[in-house]
Amino acid sequence: MSNILELKNVSKSFGEKQVLKNINLQIESNKIIGLLGKNGSGKSTLVKLLLRFYDTTNGEILINGKNIKTIPKNELTNMFGIVLQ
Repeated sequence: MSNILELKNVSKSFGEKQVLKNINLQIESNKIIGLLGKNGSGKSTLVKLLLRFYDTTNGEILINGKNIKTIPKNELTNMFGIVLQ
């Protein structure tokens, strides 16, 4: 069975600065993806949202239709493998 990670209209702001705006994305498990963009474009912020280091300003992040805010953080971090630059 494939797990689905879904971002629905995800936005993140830090004070007046909006880093991400209305991101919609769907990724199946066992897929490898890369995030590319200029410095300050929100790549690290997106990863931190997935791991719940930050919460979204708007929108929601779902795993198999379940909001990640309902998943214990230790379970959530065990679901991802992240390789930084």
